Amino acid sequence: MDVRSYHRVQIEQDGVSARLGTARADPLLLPHDALELLAQQWHHALDEALAPWARHLESRALILDSRVVRKRVAERELVTTLAAVLVKCVVEGPHSRVPVVWQAAAPDAGLHPLEEKFRTALASGQIVEEIHAAVEGTPLAAVERCPVVLDPWIASTLIHECVGHSSEADNYLESMVPAGFRLGYRWTELSLRVVDDPGLAGHLGSYQFDDEGSPARRTELIRDGIWNDLLYSRETAERLGVERSGNGRRTPGAPRALPRMSVMYVEPGTASREALVATVERGVYCVGAIGGWSSGRDFVVRPVYGLRIRNGSLTGERVRCFDIVGDKAAAMAQLSGIAGDLTFIDHAFGGCDKGGQDELSMTQGAPHLALREAVLRPIMKVKS
Repeated sequence: MDVRSYHRVQIEQDGVSARLGTARADPLLLPHDALELLAQQWHHALDEALAPWARHLESRALILDSRVVRKRVAERELVTTLAAVLVKCVVEGPHSRVPVVWQAAAPDAGLHPLEEKFRTALASGQIVEEIHAAVEGTPLAAVERCPVVLDPWIASTLIHECVGHSSEADNYLESMVPAGFRLGYRWTELSLRVVDDPGLAGHLGSYQFDDEGSPARRTELIRDGIWNDLLYSRETAERLGVERSGNGRRTPGAPRALPRMSVMYVEPGTASREALVATVERGVYCVGAIGGWSSGRDFVVRPVYGLRIRNGSLTGERVRCFDIVGDKAAAMAQLSGIAGDLTFIDHAFGGCDKGGQDELSMTQGAPHLALREAVLRPIMKVKS
């Protein structure tokens, strides 16, 4: 059984601090007073960064969280500590109110690495650019088929939905095999390598033993573009007559473990982001990820916004309110470039949903990826 302890501090737009909850006390929790002081300091830095856009912000808040999870698995007590930060803004856009959310986490590492991530996001303009897109971006008006370059967040979400869920052994048996897809299938002509490795320390999806007591191990799902292996729970491994992969995971209170991803990532290539963009005459550079969904062979991933690409260069033309949709195999076959800037994303708030076991902690990673063609679909019809 999981025992979860947390302190949480929220700083609202007017600088008022709220203690959102103290669950069960735990000596590994960060001191609440120190957490509150740091949240005030970070909120001040956030206010300074967002000052040029203040008149467009209906609200903003910063949440700083300290958590401890103690779990007993196969007579072992496993302990994870986590510091996380969440920035939430509501932007008054020209068409509607637009939520802008940024988050970061530092598992088993304390506040200093988390502060570095937060300060980097402010210095790089990452949060400000999302607000800029919410204010000045144009909603996609019609379906487009065009080349895309995906930043690491939306690229890793695409791989999560297309490769990751397809490689969970229960989904493989229920959806992919009946559709004619089996291990040995070539997803792409590129030398794509996709790995799931819960033993890669320092991430939300990291662990030494899964929830069935199996030791964590590295699984190479795709090797040089070819489907090489799957993620197994005890039940699915026995069903297929193979060794467990250490991916039997369950959310607190769930009756059984399911094969789930842990730390899944695309190994880096050699190209730069600029080189991928330079190959596109007319297309879209997709930034950030609001979420994704998949069922059977179908998938949907939703970028935060896009920048039009013309003649191999990024323009200042921002486009919003669109999904990338399609058939998993067809989309992966369009892969045309893999950059070298592997980036990991840890979802401290939220997580992966499957089979009624939702918000499972996991990690996804990817470098920039390019697709020769993708289907971009408006989220809603725009009135003229």
